Amino acid sequence: MSEKFMHRIKLLIIIALIALSSAGCGGGGGSDAVDPATLVATLATGKLSTDGAGNQDILFASVGGSGVSGGWIEDVNGNKIAGSDLAMENTTSRYEVLMQRGEGGFTAGTYVLKYFVNGEALTYKRENLQWTTAAQFQTAPDPLNWNAINRLLTVSYNPVNGANVRYFLRIYSAVTGSLYRETQPTNGFMITETISFPGEYRVVLNAEVLENGLVVSTAKHNFTTVIQASVRVP
Repeated sequence: MSEKFMHRIKLLIIIALIALSSAGCGGGGGSDAVDPATLVATLATGKLSTDGAGNQDILFASVGGSGVSGGWIEDVNGNKIAGSDLAMENTTSRYEVLMQRGEGGFTAGTYVLKYFVNGEALTYKRENLQWTTAAQFQTAPDPLNWNAINRLLTVSYNPVNGANVRYFLRIYSAVTGSLYRETQPTNGFMITETISFPGEYRVVLNAEVLENGLVVSTAKHNFTTVIQASVRVP
């Protein structure tokens, strides 16, 4: 064969390989592909305490990011756990669920968060979950300090066990139950927050224990005191 003919054969082979490579990459349809870097998933054990009441065991799951459309929690055998469907929390733009049971109500072991992104099912598995070592407030936080004049809320508390713990408040409408605000996380042991919008509110203190940047356990405390924020007088 001539050298010119062989050159044409090589050129055709190269063109064919490029075409196959483009087809394998989705032909430019990658805009719908799942980008794990945009997803933040949490599946954590914990303890829930309430003013004047005992502790409950909790299992908290959340997932946020572009294209997320919900999910639920499964056991190690792939069985969906009743009451584990995630619901959208508009204030935080995350899908969440908080499951509550009496102490010892959850079985230690492996749990799986199954969620959907652009119609694709993804999973986040946590093995050897234990509630006996879950994060909790060993002593009750101080009572809420609410200054109605300057609308300043102050919450003080003792630390939760863990090398890396962040604390924040969730402030809910006492009338509708909807989340009004989630404060910025802090590493300190006191949180102050101004509530400028009039209404009645209840407060939940949250502590999240992190390992390698992931939330592995969470403690929550419900304050029973309802904050009365009236219209500001000029």
